[in-house]
Amino acid sequence: MDHRNDSGAPVAEPHWLVAKAKALFGSKAGSHARIMRDKQRQEPASSDAPPIVPEHDAVLRELTSNQYAFIDLGCGTGTSIDHCQRRFNAAPGLGIDYTKTEVLSARAQGYAVYWCNFLDQSLPNRCVGFVSMLDTLEHLPADISINEVLAHVAKAARDFLFIRHPSFEPDDIAQLEALGLKIGWTDWTGHSNPMSVADFRHAFETLGWRDYVIIPHMFLHDTSSEHIVPIECPTDTTRYDVAIHRSKPFSRFERPIAGKFDIFVRLDPQMPDHLWNRISNIEGWEAQ
Repeated sequence: MDHRNDSGAPVAEPHWLVAKAKALFGSKAGSHARIMRDKQRQEPASSDAPPIVPEHDAVLRELTSNQYAFIDLGCGTGTSIDHCQRRFNAAPGLGIDYTKTEVLSARAQGYAVYWCNFLDQSLPNRCVGFVSMLDTLEHLPADISINEVLAHVAKAARDFLFIRHPSFEPDDIAQLEALGLKIGWTDWTGHSNPMSVADFRHAFETLGWRDYVIIPHMFLHDTSSEHIVPIECPTDTTRYDVAIHRSKPFSRFERPIAGKFDIFVRLDPQMPDHLWNRISNIEGWEAQ
């Protein structure tokens, strides 16, 4: 299939289209996917020296080359790039992060990662198959419009948007508060944008995105989870420590509490349903 971006330049076929072609035309249709996997580790502009200024120009240059399968925003040390490459059989990925030490660590592992704030980064239209943001949106400043952020990043993707987000569900928070407990991450200093599922649904509806899937996982079944701590624990407590925290009342939840949500937004209305269903499911979420 001749897959092109808005400028008319040819780009790599998404793996789900390669899979479809393979079913129709045989193993030769998968040769491109194998080439892309061989290119999984891309050499960044500089692997050793920390960047001095945000690398906006480098990111724009790389993305206009049409060589990347996806963009991973807030990629950290590269684990989320690895997750997406293995989960979706898509490579290579380009990462963006605004913490220099994380960028250098990712580069040392061979990932194509650049230092800049993606909120300020120009992103070419439809330059990649998908955009991923794993444990990223909760760190946005509270005064930033989530609708503007989502619209900004989604324009770079031809096919879908993939978001992973920790749970901040009001009913679950209230249930634990009644027991004198809390989920540790719900009051971390860095979690300045604690969106709930209802917040996502409202944003998607406002943007006119009605084809999306929200899947809970990493379930907490009772109060013994290390992620549940006494409510008086200081902000930024990461996990329960029996040596320093008071004992917790044991209670098994009637309905397990989701720890995280994997969220998929279909941006290409022409994507066949059976291919979309293969993408927007929980299979592979453990590929940390």
